[in-house]
Amino acid sequence: YVESEGASECTSCPSSRTTDSRGMDEASACQCPEDTYEDSAGNCVSCPEGMTCAFGSKYDDIANYATDPTLVIPLVDPGYYTLAADPISVYLCEDGNEETCPGGGPQMCGGGLVGLVCEVCPEGYAYAHGKCQDCGSSTSILIFLALPVGLMVLG
Repeated sequence: YVESEGASECTSCPSSRTTDSRGMDEASACQCPEDTYEDSAGNCVSCPEGMTCAFGSKYDDIANYATDPTLVIPLVDPGYYTLAADPISVYLCEDGNEETCPGGGPQMCGGGLVGLVCEVCPEGYAYAHGKCQDCGSSTSILIFLALPVGLMVLG
């Protein structure tokens, strides 16, 4: 980066950092490179397996990602899962299932699933047809009411 206008030489970024393009004019443009993220101590560390770290990813921004998805954070790859309380510890979902574990931010599950590696439905729900469905839904009630009537008509 260039510290001042008209400078004849660029200034090197601090250790392990770089800019995403030439000719940047502020030290704040020096970020952790792709495939690394900035940890809480300000160091650039390797992105864990099962995650993607874009240029400028920051661990400390993970907690605010749900309310500001424009933040650059280490993102979970599809087929993997992380907990919000420990967003850098990565778990492989069963068979790397990308539908139930779509990736993105921490604790992201598909089909209404919840829990570690997206394996259970919330209480009162059952897994059917690729998603969690309310056990007390009107569709279920209609099926149970229509079944005896249908059997009486046939009988």
